[in-house]
Amino acid sequence: MLCVHLGPGRLGLGLVLDTVLSLADLEVCLIGASDRSHEEVVEYEIAFIGETGDPQARRVTWAGNPAVVTDLDEPVLDRLRSDEPVLITRSLAHQASDREGLLRDILAQRPARAETVVLACENDPDPMYAAVTDEYPRVHYCACVMDRVVNWNDPCRHADGRRRVIAHPLGQWVIWHPKPDESEVIKRLRGAPYVVVVEHEDLLAGYRKRRQWAVNGVRLVMALSTRLPGTDALPPENQPYDELQESVRPLMAIVLEAIAREHPELPPDNEFVAERMRVFRETPNSAVRILEKRLVRADLRALMQHVDACIGEAAREAQRLRISCEQFEGVVDLLLETLKDRTAYFDYPVWANLDPYVDAEVVRQFQDVISEWMDPTRALRAYNRLNHLLSTHRSA
Repeated sequence: MLCVHLGPGRLGLGLVLDTVLSLADLEVCLIGASDRSHEEVVEYEIAFIGETGDPQARRVTWAGNPAVVTDLDEPVLDRLRSDEPVLITRSLAHQASDREGLLRDILAQRPARAETVVLACENDPDPMYAAVTDEYPRVHYCACVMDRVVNWNDPCRHADGRRRVIAHPLGQWVIWHPKPDESEVIKRLRGAPYVVVVEHEDLLAGYRKRRQWAVNGVRLVMALSTRLPGTDALPPENQPYDELQESVRPLMAIVLEAIAREHPELPPDNEFVAERMRVFRETPNSAVRILEKRLVRADLRALMQHVDACIGEAAREAQRLRISCEQFEGVVDLLLETLKDRTAYFDYPVWANLDPYVDAEVVRQFQDVISEWMDPTRALRAYNRLNHLLSTHRSA
């Protein structure tokens, strides 16, 4: 069976291909950006956090940087035009639309009678995927939930044209397909490590919420805690990590209760959050990687967007289900306490010409985060507090 993978980024190499290449009798064509300075090569390296020894080599059958489908190797084109099942995986994130034309060209090569499965291996897939695959009735588009921490293995990210990644061994790849038993592609993937196949979109939504609210939420809270005055970046051995872990358990209990009540069909996993906390602790510079592009005083809009996705959505769900939101109020207090400290920001002390219009948008975003579930009096107090501290920064 042929797999065409578009997007040799961290998650593509560290979870998608690491999983696909574990299957026997499956050949992979790896496609990188057409404007990449180094030509894509057939081998990359993956190391695993906590494991000793040399990185492991992973090898695909073909690799390249085609601008159009005819740039692909002739054997790949022959396979695409055959009746054999083909898997197309994509992990392009915000660059998805840049390769829309190539995806269309690849799908156009497929015979109408041949099975083709397109997996959007992203937690926030571009709507383009569904729109494109709808044009090809025999093509099955499947959304996914991806869960693995993967980073570039610096300083050798692209040495010799080979990409190098380092991944935490813990991972999960949830794939939705309405009729998995009728798909040769999905039946092959079902036996792969990390893979969970679900038949109902509502169950996939439950996995997605658990990934977004419980995993990203707990990591965001822990990362913000490391930026408080007098706190060093985790995970140094002298930090009270166990205390921090215990402090977020009540919040996660509420999040998991809300998810369980909304999605009772989601298999319970008592160790899920504890394992993700362990990943945060064991991954070098976890807090920095989460916040360095968000906790930036010049523009906090990305941070507020992340807070709303990880915390605000969960709080609104809890409120709707009449679950106490007290623990979410504690997160808001932590956020404001972090934002108050000038030294907490990653662009400190290089602040110049802070834009009041950007700050106003940040305040509006914050209001959206808290307005539906927080007590109105408390919400107004928090709103005024953020407005005041941002104004104080601008006038300093």
